[in-house]
Amino acid sequence: MYRTILYLDDFYANMERWSFNLQVFFLNSRFRQIIDIRQSKKDFIQDRTIYEDAYIFAPNLHAMGLMAERDFSQLPISLS
Repeated sequence: MYRTILYLDDFYANMERWSFNLQVFFLNSRFRQIIDIRQSKKDFIQDRTIYEDAYIFAPNLHAMGLMAERDFSQLPISLS
């Protein structure tokens, strides 16, 4: 099923402004996917996991200076 990815056009137009919003959207979307998959009791292959957003994409945006420290520190991840 195709879902509109909110913030994607905004993100590509102004990455520094929209990187946090997009990451929160993706984290929420992945979490909902996990719940839907578990409730369906069917077998699924998921091409992206919640871990990729939290431990790869968000830290990379932060490291590239595209996500403010304040925003990055609010994401529900711990890299320590």
